[in-house]
Amino acid sequence: MMLWWRIPVVSLGVALGAFVAYPASDGDNLPSHSSLAGYTVCQVDTADLWAIPHVSAAHVRTEPRHGAEMSTQALMGWPVRVLARIPSGWSHVELPDGYRGYIIDNSLTFVAADSLGVWLDAPRMIAMNVLPLMACDSAGNAVADIVQGDIAVAVSCDNATMLMKLPDGRRALIPKEACVPVETWERHSSDATRIVDTARALMGVPYLWGGLTAKGMDCSGLTRLAYLAEGIMLPRDASQQALVGREVDRDSVACADLIFFASEKTGRINHVALYVGQDTMIESAGRVRLSTVPWQRVATIRRVLP
Repeated sequence: MMLWWRIPVVSLGVALGAFVAYPASDGDNLPSHSSLAGYTVCQVDTADLWAIPHVSAAHVRTEPRHGAEMSTQALMGWPVRVLARIPSGWSHVELPDGYRGYIIDNSLTFVAADSLGVWLDAPRMIAMNVLPLMACDSAGNAVADIVQGDIAVAVSCDNATMLMKLPDGRRALIPKEACVPVETWERHSSDATRIVDTARALMGVPYLWGGLTAKGMDCSGLTRLAYLAEGIMLPRDASQQALVGREVDRDSVACADLIFFASEKTGRINHVALYVGQDTMIESAGRVRLSTVPWQRVATIRRVLP
């Protein structure tokens, strides 16, 4: 059985609007940052149950408890595969990028496999706002915050606003210019200047381990978010991003190239930044900030754009 995810991905530096296939038998080879040891589980048929986050960014934790490490986040509207249900109100899930972890059930809308197509075939819109915005009802009451990359279904629109249906059925209005059809986003032509501009717009946002949004992000979360606006989905971690695209040398470095750093002890890639020109990079380190590139410490430079 193949597990199909309808998402755009980067493969060798090319943004593809396509399905990603993970053979079910290869599950042990996918990134795993969680363990079921010590927890009672209710096994489910993985062919029968999926879930769609209905909050702007659902926290994915390494154990089914709030005090556990947050390894990443799952954005609204991006289906996750349910691997197991935990009686304490958590689900063990697999994200589209292969990450596994636990999401609390009240952040998810559960969907049977035979109903998932209804969501995937709906007129889905993806949020393009760099900074978070609040989606409200017609009376101006707050319904949900929306971050870049969130997906919801278009219901209707006028000259200024779009009425959206969230995965759990709630309806809310957002500015029309804040979203585009998923199909348009997938075919978006990428531009290095816009990637850098997106990163610059996040200046001052605090560092958050596992964060993927403008409410807080880690180093690879920043680069992923900057490229997301251009229809490119980078892998989650810096060590994975270092395998994307092609390597370039210092003399050829250009805006929007990814600059990687490695641990002095292990040699493993542990940090990524975005080159913005004139020996300057933008990184999430304490906060999103501009820094002079310490060229003597650079492990590799990768170019994602053609």
